[in-house]
Amino acid sequence: MREDLNCEIVKDLLPNYIEGLTSEYTNEVMEEHFEKCESCKKTYQLLSVKGAENENLQKKNIDEVKELKYYMKKVRLRNLFLGVIIACLVLGGSYLLYDNLVNICNYNEPSENTEVTELYQLNDNYVYFNLRSKSEYLISAMTFGPGKIDKGYVGTEIHFLRPVIGKKLSKVSEEEKELNLEASFVIDIENKKLIDVGSFIRTNDNITAEKIINYAKNKTTEKNNIDIVNSDSKVYYIGRNDDDKLLIWEEGMELPKYPN
Repeated sequence: MREDLNCEIVKDLLPNYIEGLTSEYTNEVMEEHFEKCESCKKTYQLLSVKGAENENLQKKNIDEVKELKYYMKKVRLRNLFLGVIIACLVLGGSYLLYDNLVNICNYNEPSENTEVTELYQLNDNYVYFNLRSKSEYLISAMTFGPGKIDKGYVGTEIHFLRPVIGKKLSKVSEEEKELNLEASFVIDIENKKLIDVGSFIRTNDNITAEKIINYAKNKTTEKNNIDIVNSDSKVYYIGRNDDDKLLIWEEGMELPKYPN
Protein backbone atom coordinates (compact mmCIF):
# COMPACT_ATOMS: atom_id res chain seq x y z
CA MET A 1 0.00 0.00 0.00
CA ARG A 2 1.29 3.43 -1.00
CA GLU A 3 2.05 5.97 1.67
CA ASP A 4 -0.50 8.76 1.83
CA LEU A 5 0.66 12.32 1.20
CA ASN A 6 0.12 14.89 3.89
CA CYS A 7 -2.08 17.90 3.17
CA GLU A 8 0.78 20.38 2.88
CA ILE A 9 2.44 18.40 0.11
CA VAL A 10 -0.91 17.96 -1.69
CA LYS A 11 -1.53 21.70 -1.60
CA ASP A 12 1.96 22.30 -2.99
CA LEU A 13 1.31 19.84 -5.84
CA LEU A 14 -2.22 21.07 -6.65
CA PRO A 15 -1.22 23.77 -9.24
CA ASN A 16 0.87 21.30 -11.25
CA TYR A 17 -1.77 18.60 -10.83
CA ILE A 18 -4.52 20.88 -12.18
CA GLU A 19 -2.30 21.84 -15.13
CA GLY A 20 -1.63 18.16 -15.85
CA LEU A 21 2.09 18.45 -15.17
CA THR A 22 2.41 15.72 -12.52
CA SER A 23 3.32 12.09 -13.18
CA GLU A 24 0.82 9.23 -13.38
CA TYR A 25 2.00 7.89 -10.02
CA THR A 26 1.57 11.30 -8.35
CA ASN A 27 -1.88 11.61 -9.90
CA GLU A 28 -2.96 8.31 -8.37
CA VAL A 29 -1.61 9.29 -4.96
CA MET A 30 -3.40 12.65 -5.18
CA GLU A 31 -6.72 11.00 -6.07
CA GLU A 32 -6.40 8.57 -3.17
CA HIS A 33 -5.77 11.49 -0.84
CA PHE A 34 -8.87 13.33 -2.11
CA GLU A 35 -10.97 10.25 -1.23
CA LYS A 36 -9.81 10.47 2.35
CA CYS A 37 -9.40 14.27 2.85
CA GLU A 38 -12.46 16.40 2.22
CA SER A 39 -10.56 19.63 2.90
CA CYS A 40 -7.97 19.00 0.15
CA LYS A 41 -10.70 17.81 -2.21
CA LYS A 42 -12.63 21.06 -1.76
CA THR A 43 -9.43 23.07 -2.26
CA TYR A 44 -8.77 21.15 -5.47
CA GLN A 45 -12.33 21.73 -6.74
CA LEU A 46 -12.14 25.43 -5.88
CA LEU A 47 -8.81 25.88 -7.67
CA SER A 48 -10.06 23.90 -10.66
CA VAL A 49 -13.09 26.19 -11.03
CA LYS A 50 -10.93 29.28 -10.75
CA GLY A 51 -8.53 27.84 -13.25
CA ALA A 52 -11.36 27.24 -15.70
CA GLU A 53 -12.68 30.71 -15.09
CA ASN A 54 -9.23 32.17 -15.66
CA GLU A 55 -8.90 30.16 -18.85
CA ASN A 56 -12.27 31.42 -20.08
CA LEU A 57 -11.31 34.94 -19.10
CA GLN A 58 -8.03 34.66 -20.97
CA LYS A 59 -9.84 33.33 -24.01
CA LYS A 60 -12.32 36.17 -23.78
CA ASN A 61 -9.49 38.67 -23.48
CA ILE A 62 -7.77 37.14 -26.52
CA ASP A 63 -10.99 37.40 -28.51
CA GLU A 64 -11.41 41.01 -27.47
CA VAL A 65 -7.83 41.79 -28.43
CA LYS A 66 -8.36 40.16 -31.83
CA GLU A 67 -11.55 42.15 -32.31
CA LEU A 68 -9.75 45.35 -31.30
CA LYS A 69 -6.89 44.65 -33.72
CA TYR A 70 -9.39 44.02 -36.52
CA TYR A 71 -11.17 47.28 -35.70
CA MET A 72 -7.88 49.20 -35.60
CA LYS A 73 -6.92 47.71 -38.94
CA LYS A 74 -10.21 48.90 -40.42
CA VAL A 75 -9.61 52.35 -38.91
CA ARG A 76 -6.10 52.50 -40.38
CA LEU A 77 -7.37 51.44 -43.81
CA ARG A 78 -10.16 54.01 -43.62
CA ASN A 79 -7.73 56.73 -42.58
CA LEU A 80 -5.35 55.72 -45.36
CA PHE A 81 -8.18 55.87 -47.89
CA LEU A 82 -9.30 59.27 -46.59
CA GLY A 83 -5.69 60.48 -46.66
CA VAL A 84 -5.35 59.48 -50.31
CA ILE A 85 -8.61 61.24 -51.18
CA ILE A 86 -7.59 64.40 -49.30
CA ALA A 87 -4.16 64.35 -50.95
CA CYS A 88 -5.78 64.01 -54.38
CA LEU A 89 -8.15 66.87 -53.62
CA VAL A 90 -5.30 69.07 -52.41
CA LEU A 91 -3.16 68.25 -55.44
CA GLY A 92 -6.12 68.68 -57.77
CA GLY A 93 -7.03 71.99 -56.18
CA SER A 94 -3.42 73.17 -56.38
CA TYR A 95 -3.26 72.19 -60.05
CA LEU A 96 -6.52 73.99 -60.83
CA LEU A 97 -5.33 77.08 -58.98
CA TYR A 98 -2.05 77.04 -60.88
CA ASP A 99 -3.82 76.31 -64.16
CA ASN A 100 -6.15 79.26 -63.58
CA LEU A 101 -3.27 81.55 -62.78
CA VAL A 102 -1.39 80.36 -65.85
CA ASN A 103 -4.26 80.32 -68.32
CA ILE A 104 -6.74 82.88 -67.01
CA CYS A 105 -4.82 85.55 -65.16
CA ASN A 106 -3.07 86.85 -68.26
CA TYR A 107 -1.90 90.35 -68.95
CA ASN A 108 -0.61 92.06 -72.08
CA GLU A 109 3.11 91.93 -72.72
CA PRO A 110 4.48 95.50 -72.93
CA SER A 111 5.06 96.90 -76.42
CA GLU A 112 8.75 97.35 -75.63
CA ASN A 113 8.99 93.54 -75.50
CA THR A 114 7.52 93.19 -79.00
CA GLU A 115 9.17 93.81 -82.37
CA VAL A 116 8.11 93.75 -86.02
CA THR A 117 10.56 91.39 -87.67
CA GLU A 118 9.01 91.40 -91.15
CA LEU A 119 6.83 93.95 -92.94
CA TYR A 120 6.39 93.56 -96.71
CA GLN A 121 4.10 94.56 -99.55
CA LEU A 122 2.87 91.35 -101.21
CA ASN A 123 1.10 93.29 -103.99
CA ASP A 124 -0.95 96.47 -104.27
CA ASN A 125 -3.69 95.07 -102.00
CA TYR A 126 -1.94 92.75 -99.53
CA VAL A 127 0.58 93.47 -96.78
CA TYR A 128 2.39 90.80 -94.78
CA PHE A 129 3.99 91.29 -91.35
CA ASN A 130 5.44 89.18 -88.56
CA LEU A 131 5.50 90.04 -84.85
CA ARG A 132 7.90 88.51 -82.36
CA SER A 133 7.96 88.70 -78.57
CA LYS A 134 11.24 89.61 -76.89
CA SER A 135 9.94 88.69 -73.43
CA GLU A 136 11.95 86.32 -71.25
CA TYR A 137 8.67 84.52 -70.53
CA LEU A 138 6.65 82.19 -72.69
CA ILE A 139 3.64 83.77 -74.39
CA SER A 140 0.46 81.86 -73.56
CA ALA A 141 -1.89 83.44 -76.10
CA MET A 142 -2.28 86.00 -78.85
CA THR A 143 -5.44 88.01 -79.51
CA PHE A 144 -6.42 90.53 -82.16
CA GLY A 145 -9.51 92.57 -83.01
CA PRO A 146 -10.96 96.00 -83.76
CA GLY A 147 -9.38 98.98 -82.03
CA LYS A 148 -11.06 101.26 -79.49
CA ILE A 149 -12.36 104.41 -81.10
CA ASP A 150 -13.24 105.93 -77.70
CA LYS A 151 -9.59 105.63 -76.62
CA GLY A 152 -8.36 108.10 -79.21
CA TYR A 153 -7.21 105.81 -82.01
CA VAL A 154 -8.85 103.91 -84.82
CA GLY A 155 -7.36 100.66 -86.04
CA THR A 156 -6.86 96.99 -85.37
CA GLU A 157 -5.05 95.86 -82.23
CA ILE A 158 -2.94 92.82 -81.47
CA HIS A 159 -1.91 91.54 -78.03
CA PHE A 160 0.61 89.02 -76.75
CA LEU A 161 -0.59 87.60 -73.41
CA ARG A 162 1.40 85.93 -70.71
CA PRO A 163 0.27 84.60 -67.32
CA VAL A 164 0.95 86.20 -63.97
CA ILE A 165 2.92 83.08 -63.06
CA GLY A 166 4.78 82.48 -66.29
CA LYS A 167 7.26 79.97 -67.66
CA LYS A 168 10.73 81.28 -68.38
CA LEU A 169 12.01 80.60 -71.90
CA SER A 170 15.10 78.99 -70.43
CA LYS A 171 12.89 76.14 -69.19
CA VAL A 172 11.05 75.29 -72.43
CA SER A 173 12.07 73.56 -75.65
CA GLU A 174 13.15 75.43 -78.80
CA GLU A 175 10.08 74.13 -80.63
CA GLU A 176 7.77 75.47 -77.95
CA LYS A 177 9.50 78.84 -78.13
CA GLU A 178 8.98 79.13 -81.87
CA LEU A 179 5.30 78.23 -81.60
CA ASN A 180 4.57 80.80 -78.92
CA LEU A 181 6.76 83.80 -79.64
CA GLU A 182 5.70 84.77 -83.15
CA ALA A 183 2.53 85.82 -84.97
CA SER A 184 2.11 86.35 -88.72
CA PHE A 185 -0.65 88.33 -90.46
CA VAL A 186 -1.84 89.51 -93.85
CA ILE A 187 -3.71 92.78 -94.29
CA ASP A 188 -6.35 92.84 -97.03
CA ILE A 189 -6.41 96.60 -97.67
CA GLU A 190 -9.38 96.69 -100.06
CA ASN A 191 -11.68 94.50 -97.97
CA LYS A 192 -10.35 95.87 -94.66
CA LYS A 193 -9.47 92.47 -93.18
CA LEU A 194 -6.70 91.26 -90.88
CA ILE A 195 -5.96 87.58 -91.48
CA ASP A 196 -3.92 85.32 -89.19
CA VAL A 197 -1.55 83.26 -91.39
CA GLY A 198 0.76 82.06 -88.63
CA SER A 199 -0.04 78.36 -88.99
CA PHE A 200 0.60 78.52 -92.75
CA ILE A 201 3.96 80.27 -92.30
CA ARG A 202 5.11 77.82 -89.60
CA THR A 203 4.20 74.64 -91.47
CA ASN A 204 5.39 75.42 -95.00
CA ASP A 205 8.74 75.83 -96.73
CA ASN A 206 9.72 77.86 -99.80
CA ILE A 207 6.99 80.39 -99.10
CA THR A 208 6.38 83.01 -101.80
CA ALA A 209 4.23 86.12 -101.90
CA GLU A 210 1.81 84.37 -104.25
CA LYS A 211 1.38 81.43 -101.84
CA ILE A 212 0.68 83.78 -98.94
CA ILE A 213 -1.88 85.75 -100.98
CA ASN A 214 -3.67 82.58 -102.13
CA TYR A 215 -3.83 81.30 -98.55
CA ALA A 216 -5.24 84.63 -97.35
CA LYS A 217 -7.83 84.71 -100.17
CA ASN A 218 -8.98 81.18 -99.31
CA LYS A 219 -9.32 82.20 -95.68
CA THR A 220 -11.58 85.14 -96.54
CA THR A 221 -14.01 82.81 -98.37
CA GLU A 222 -14.58 80.77 -95.18
CA LYS A 223 -17.61 81.76 -93.11
CA ASN A 224 -17.20 82.70 -89.44
CA ASN A 225 -13.46 82.18 -89.56
CA ILE A 226 -11.92 83.16 -86.21
CA ASP A 227 -8.59 83.93 -87.96
CA ILE A 228 -10.08 87.01 -89.65
CA VAL A 229 -11.24 90.33 -88.17
CA ASN A 230 -12.35 93.60 -89.67
CA SER A 231 -9.41 95.91 -90.00
CA ASP A 232 -8.95 99.59 -90.59
CA SER A 233 -6.31 101.94 -91.90
CA LYS A 234 -3.94 101.20 -89.01
CA VAL A 235 -2.73 98.13 -87.10
CA TYR A 236 -1.26 98.44 -83.60
CA TYR A 237 0.32 96.22 -81.03
CA ILE A 238 -1.24 97.19 -77.66
CA GLY A 239 0.71 96.50 -74.47
CA ARG A 240 -0.12 97.10 -70.81
CA ASN A 241 -2.61 99.89 -71.51
CA ASP A 242 -4.04 101.90 -74.38
CA ASP A 243 -1.15 104.36 -74.29
CA ASP A 244 1.39 101.54 -74.53
CA LYS A 245 1.07 100.91 -78.25
CA LEU A 246 3.31 100.17 -81.20
CA LEU A 247 2.23 101.18 -84.71
CA ILE A 248 2.82 98.22 -87.01
CA TRP A 249 1.26 99.46 -90.25
CA GLU A 250 -0.86 102.30 -91.57
CA GLU A 251 -2.32 102.88 -94.97
CA GLY A 252 0.04 104.76 -97.29
CA MET A 253 3.23 103.26 -95.81
CA GLU A 254 5.96 102.62 -98.39
CA LEU A 255 7.10 99.05 -97.88
CA PRO A 256 9.63 96.77 -99.53
CA LYS A 257 8.33 93.92 -101.66
CA TYR A 258 8.24 90.43 -100.21
CA PRO A 259 11.51 88.60 -101.07
CA ASN A 260 10.43 85.58 -103.15
